[in-house]
Amino acid sequence: MKSVIKNFIYLLGFVFVLSCDDQLDTEPEDSVDTGTAFNTINDFRVNATGMYSGMQPRGYYGRNFPAIGDASSDNGAIPAGAGARLTSFYTLDLNSVNTAGLTWNVIYNVIARANNIINNMEGFTGGTEEDRNNIMGEALFMRALGYHDLVRLFAQDYGFTSDASHLGVPLVFEVNKDLFPARNTVAEVYEQIMTDLNTAEGLMTVETVPLADRGTLWSVRALRARVNLYMSDWEAALADADAVINSGRFVLADYSEIDSLTDNAVPPNRFGAIKSWIEVEPNSEAIFEMESNNVDYRPPNNGQLELLASIYVREAGYGDLGPSNDIRSIYTEDDYRQTWFLEDDDTWFVNKYPGQGDDPLAFTCPILRLSEMYLIKAECHAELNEDDLARDAVNMIALRANAPGITSSGIQLREDIQEERRRELAWEGHRYFDLKRRQQDINREKTPDDCELTNGNCFIPYGDRLFTYPIPQEELDANANMRQDDLWGN
Repeated sequence: MKSVIKNFIYLLGFVFVLSCDDQLDTEPEDSVDTGTAFNTINDFRVNATGMYSGMQPRGYYGRNFPAIGDASSDNGAIPAGAGARLTSFYTLDLNSVNTAGLTWNVIYNVIARANNIINNMEGFTGGTEEDRNNIMGEALFMRALGYHDLVRLFAQDYGFTSDASHLGVPLVFEVNKDLFPARNTVAEVYEQIMTDLNTAEGLMTVETVPLADRGTLWSVRALRARVNLYMSDWEAALADADAVINSGRFVLADYSEIDSLTDNAVPPNRFGAIKSWIEVEPNSEAIFEMESNNVDYRPPNNGQLELLASIYVREAGYGDLGPSNDIRSIYTEDDYRQTWFLEDDDTWFVNKYPGQGDDPLAFTCPILRLSEMYLIKAECHAELNEDDLARDAVNMIALRANAPGITSSGIQLREDIQEERRRELAWEGHRYFDLKRRQQDINREKTPDDCELTNGNCFIPYGDRLFTYPIPQEELDANANMRQDDLWGN
């Protein structure tokens, strides 16, 4: 068996696809030929488009990655009648066979596409210097995003050891069919992420793009704010968040009552939705997002019923992932975001992405947006004991949603900021990773009858092996240099 990473580096596109019954397919999705000629600047643009397209399969931002962030935390629940597509992400009955192998594969696919651009750009003199620099910056940004997503899923948090010397993920930079990489440390992975982002910042001049679907100077800084937050570098994260907020390029989008765009919209209630979640256009706070269209990146015969929107809604999709009683309980009655939850036949579903136009399953997946920057700003100010500034920042988010303003101080303020972050960023894939980086337990027992698991995973203490997903077995079998986390056994 070949290493998955080796396959991606060599083929740049062969991925294993899990079908609805969780059997293993070997359908290639969006293969990219390593022999692609890079003769003109347009060749690089075409390959950059393919790099971004790599995010759309269901293993990455098309479904599994954001779903894991909520399903594996205290946000998620499996509604009655749900299928088994996301069950293991919620129950956390994980092993090296049923881990998030598809996510591992697809993210390394994206990284391989970025590497293909980076390596071929060396020595290329076509186009203008500005064009070359911006495309190179985009590839570095995407590589950094991919590595950060991998390391926060397949490794313990940055602060798990005092020097972040615990196992991270392999760093791969070249096309080499004989490469069998070992895992780098978390410190090394974060150092590379920061190197890529700092280099990209120095290259890029493009500040925004019409659809917010490509890397820009501001998406680089927004991602760097997030990465610094994960390293608890409060000053650096604050500087980048402030830079994005003060750039004047983005404005917080309104949560306001929006009539159904069609008479037969499913579900009909779109109150509390941000505009780009229901219309195929970016909103004023979108820094980087992924739009899912109706045709591409779907396994044969499954259509869009395999992607994120269908996982939440039942009438037009599957409704495989719902909200816990606990997450619903933290919104006040007048909070506009209450409408992110929909009850049907005594079962609750997620209604944050209520379709676009006539299509109830089309969706835009927010990856970086201004609301997160305000929440990063608030958290950093609180950690730096600047409570007034922290309250000002977090209340930009709370008051917009018609929620009560936060007036607390000290430790309580820090807790209130995390709860507001949980409310605002629910169903965008943050909660599991936030609990991990804040070194908090996963407690699904806070609300009575919220968790009925019998495997002991209603309460998971911080540091448990379930705070990291195991390395896929096919990678372990194929690569003698690959090591499983000690907590999972070797």
